[in-house]
Amino acid sequence: MVVGSVAAVNSIIFSTSRVSFSMGRDGNLPASFGRLHPKNHTPVIGIVASGAIIILMLVLLDINRVAAFADILILLLFILVNVSALRLRNMHPEAFKDNRLTVLFPFLPLVAIAAKMFIAISMFAFDVLAWYLALAVIFAGLLVHYFVKAREEIEHFRPPAPSALSEEAKARYRVLIPVDDPKNEGIIDIAVTLAAKYDGEILLTTVLEVPASVPLSAVEKKRVEERKKVLEKLREYSEMRGIKTRALVLVSHDVVASIIDTAKKNHVNAIIVGWKGYTNTQKRVLGRKLDDIVRQTPCDIMVLKADGKLRLDRIMILSGGLWHVSKATEVAADIAQMNESRVTILNVITNERYLVRAAEYSKRLKMIVESRQVPVIIKEIRPESLISGVVAESLETNLLVIGSSAAKRWDQFAFGAIQDVIAKNAKCPVLVYKRVAPGTPDAPGAPGSEDGED
Repeated sequence: MVVGSVAAVNSIIFSTSRVSFSMGRDGNLPASFGRLHPKNHTPVIGIVASGAIIILMLVLLDINRVAAFADILILLLFILVNVSALRLRNMHPEAFKDNRLTVLFPFLPLVAIAAKMFIAISMFAFDVLAWYLALAVIFAGLLVHYFVKAREEIEHFRPPAPSALSEEAKARYRVLIPVDDPKNEGIIDIAVTLAAKYDGEILLTTVLEVPASVPLSAVEKKRVEERKKVLEKLREYSEMRGIKTRALVLVSHDVVASIIDTAKKNHVNAIIVGWKGYTNTQKRVLGRKLDDIVRQTPCDIMVLKADGKLRLDRIMILSGGLWHVSKATEVAADIAQMNESRVTILNVITNERYLVRAAEYSKRLKMIVESRQVPVIIKEIRPESLISGVVAESLETNLLVIGSSAAKRWDQFAFGAIQDVIAKNAKCPVLVYKRVAPGTPDAPGAPGSEDGED
């Protein structure tokens, strides 16, 4: 009984605090009830007020009277609900065209009103004071609603709707960077390289995630301004490199959906996201949100495992025959050209049967790098396992570039069984490239494409 009572009180506090939060947000209660705690994002005023009322009633009133008072209020509440249903049906008949919403209307609401009124009146003989208290609470609510706040709505922040892109803007090369860690300037360095090559621009975005139970309009301006300041610093860092950069703060219930939608609406050509190199989420490779972004991306995507600025004097490319590797090599060559880096193409031989094919792949990648006038060598190793060999070689470079495998969206891997493990265990910053853009010359199934993998 005690446990059940405690559970009931807990649920009542939660429900009443959320109701008062909604009423404060709509202007039916003081605006302070419609604000969330800046850290915990909970309606703290409503919780404190509900708890205080419960404690006062338990201390000052007899428990039987409290029970009678609560019963009367609940009965009167549902009487008002049925009256509201009758009134709304008459005021807005177009909203009730589906008769399933109001079965046997108006018979059922009238019966409900009569039954609840009978029970409420019968309780008048049980405890008169409880009735007076219930009426006092109702009239106090009316006073607050009509005279104190006069239906004043609290101030909301509504993010401005993005302007539509012109046809010329749609054709421009665009790199999207979802910002989570403001210190990861290495992402900007790579984005600058791509944008400079294609005379494009960078779109910085950060998503302010709001719980599903909280309306987007309830987000405080202060939180949005804090995110703007973070983006502004990165925007200045990017524009110092001569690249046009835009910053966008998004408020959403779903981070992944917001990023994917932003990429589609802004005709983004590539997404670059940062990764800390680990995840605390079980059955995830990069993390819950990052895994979903990689699998759902509508364009090419790169994941950079790094911390802070990058040293780019030595770049290593893991050789392979897939189209992802070819594009990863192009990006690595562009980075090397801009930073006067040396490039090493790592050819890992674990099976002598594929020696000739592996040599052809590495030779083709070398030609891509040489076309940028970048010094490049091919390094061939024969380790016991591919993963251990690449991880050991990562000690001798400043950036390891890997192309994704032909992983499908429903696979348990982000980039492939081998690529995921290498990215996690490499001893240097890692850039993994996944190409999904359709209509490219080296896409799977295109003439001259290599769909195999060593």
